[in-house]
Amino acid sequence: MVKKSDKFKLYYVTSPHNLSVIPDEGIRAEADGYIRLFTDRKLALGIAVRLCLRDYALYQVNPKGITVPVEPPKAEAAYQILVRQGQIAPKYVKHLRCYKITGPMLGSG
Repeated sequence: MVKKSDKFKLYYVTSPHNLSVIPDEGIRAEADGYIRLFTDRKLALGIAVRLCLRDYALYQVNPKGITVPVEPPKAEAAYQILVRQGQIAPKYVKHLRCYKITGPMLGSG
């Protein structure tokens, strides 16, 4: 179960195209019905790079915005929390910063 204290931090990475949407709508579930959150900031950033996102935005999510039981992490993704919830309200989401990778991506060229 996710700790509901303000000290426990969760992270979310997405395209910067969502910067204008998240302040009004919060974080919406993907097509499979899940919101994928990460328990470690560095690992969240690493996932963005692994997904080959050249530009991405990092958000901090307050666990109090999670209103449903959380599925326990799988062994291969112990740092990832799957939330089967349609939306996390904007008041629980804080934009931290945007990142841009300017050099070659791993596995390219």
